[in-house]
Amino acid sequence: PPAHAVAAQPPKPLIEFSMIKQITAVMEGQTEQSILEHYKYVKMLIQEFHMKLDAGYLLSIINFFKVDEEDVLDIEQQELDLLLADVKFSRSTLDDKECIDDNAPVFFDEFHLSPLKIHISFSPEVAV
Repeated sequence: PPAHAVAAQPPKPLIEFSMIKQITAVMEGQTEQSILEHYKYVKMLIQEFHMKLDAGYLLSIINFFKVDEEDVLDIEQQELDLLLADVKFSRSTLDDKECIDDNAPVFFDEFHLSPLKIHISFSPEVAV
């Protein structure tokens, strides 16, 4: 774009998030009340962006996330423990759950997620 057009427009943020939320207390009888969450407007926008990758960067990322065999065994044991806890949790009835609040409805008037556009280029050569 021309220099005068670029100077007139400030840079846009990568992520924009907007929300208008209304919380209302609703009386149910003499002593009980529940909270009604009403989202008037929710919008999330992630700007179009370009990503340039080269082999050296990808190799450094792979080395960063490299895991030892001892850590893999520990992770597998943790995953097994979590799986057993999940099976135990899923076999209990919904009446046993204290965390479920069936008196708290959530309403949305407008909910908008913009499409995401990413340009990725890859160079097999190592950049210096």
